[in-house]
Amino acid sequence: MTHRAHQDARVGLRSTFRPLLDDRGRPIRRLDRADLVRAARSDNPGLAMLAARLRIAIKSECRRNTPDRVILMIALVLWVLFTYGLFGSIAASTMGVRGAGVGLLILIGLIVAANRLYSWYVRRGALGQIARTAVAEGVCGSCAFSLEGAVTDPDARVVCPECGAAWRRDRIVSPFWEKPAFPVLRWSLSAWLTPGSRGRNSLYTPDDRGRYVQSPDSRLLMVRPELLSELPPEEASALRSSMRRVGRGWRLLLMLGFLWMPGAALYFCWYLYSEGERLAVWVILAGIAAPVLLSVLSIPFGSAFAGPHRTARVIVRHGRCGSCLHPMAGHTAPADPEGRRVCPRCGAAWLS
Repeated sequence: MTHRAHQDARVGLRSTFRPLLDDRGRPIRRLDRADLVRAARSDNPGLAMLAARLRIAIKSECRRNTPDRVILMIALVLWVLFTYGLFGSIAASTMGVRGAGVGLLILIGLIVAANRLYSWYVRRGALGQIARTAVAEGVCGSCAFSLEGAVTDPDARVVCPECGAAWRRDRIVSPFWEKPAFPVLRWSLSAWLTPGSRGRNSLYTPDDRGRYVQSPDSRLLMVRPELLSELPPEEASALRSSMRRVGRGWRLLLMLGFLWMPGAALYFCWYLYSEGERLAVWVILAGIAAPVLLSVLSIPFGSAFAGPHRTARVIVRHGRCGSCLHPMAGHTAPADPEGRRVCPRCGAAWLS
């Protein structure tokens, strides 16, 4: 199976700032927290469950390291350092000792402002993507109102009775949209103890219809046993190897980039040792140098640069559902007119 990126699953600079449109090309507003809170309090248990899942999906999407977010993070760090250096030096030169306290307040204010700006940017992009998964699950992507029973127009658009946004009927994952989300992951002590493991609430990714689904972890430690038992041992081993290779080069570069930290601590220990401060050497070695060194060396064994959106695509390339690992080849999951294969077990759709 080959893979093409679906436009509904893209998150970046353009998708964050361009207006959000419905399927008739009309601008709509983005979902906000109040919409999800209202949906969570609904008498419809399916809608309340979906609202809880959408909030988890928003948090998961906000942790996704896209290039634009990494660039923004670096720019904000440089901005904080430059601004603090400029105004901190002015405060110190004009106010003397009190200037140090003023400089600290300036630094705290800059960090808070940078964090708010970054959170706003990330959340805006995530909420734009959440609109797609809301529609896929039978809820309006603009106001989270249920589309159950809504009229389908002659152009195959379902019109929200609350806000008037129109959505293609084929976006709705029928018959799965009336069912609870298929549980893929479970809590695992071994996964919790493994370096770099992601929590279950971080393993959400949009499929190729834009619907957020759970994705297996890259080590298959949290997959439910009954799902994992369907994989032959050789295929499971090959799948783990393929997923662990994703981002491996970047993890090695990241480790090399951080090796200066334990190196600096060890150099300081050598300096103290040459000065006869033996006790201080052991304190720094045990309390700082060793933990930092172990943390840096564990980076290649983690999951950095191998988020659920990338590992799910690896699973799809192996001919299985990127969510529940169900076989997707041939008659098991025939392709729709847009080339997506809908998993008959969990409803996730993947381009083939």
